[in-house]
Amino acid sequence: MPYQPIITRFGMLRGRDALEAVSLTLSGATLRLEAILNLEELHRCRLEFDGVRSYRVTALDDFLGDLSSSFDEVIGSDWAQSAKHYQVITYHFALEVQCVAGRIRIGDLETQ
Repeated sequence: MPYQPIITRFGMLRGRDALEAVSLTLSGATLRLEAILNLEELHRCRLEFDGVRSYRVTALDDFLGDLSSSFDEVIGSDWAQSAKHYQVITYHFALEVQCVAGRIRIGDLETQ
């Protein structure tokens, strides 16, 4: 499966240390991951996934997916055949989401 990195205003997010999760909440069909983005300085960020059909959280040490980027869309996923499949790598866990759309907000700017 090809992994398509989501490009933010800071470029591609890479590495286990890029995102440190603060909270993960599901409200209706929207999943929100609040995190600290660790670049040259710290930034608050929020990843939101709309129309969530399913999600799974795996301890990073047990995760078998691609770790080259911290926020990807998984193209041609068998798991999310009729939806989008996103993968987020944080310091402690990998989050995979099957949903209609995902986006990241860093400060006040948004990337879809």
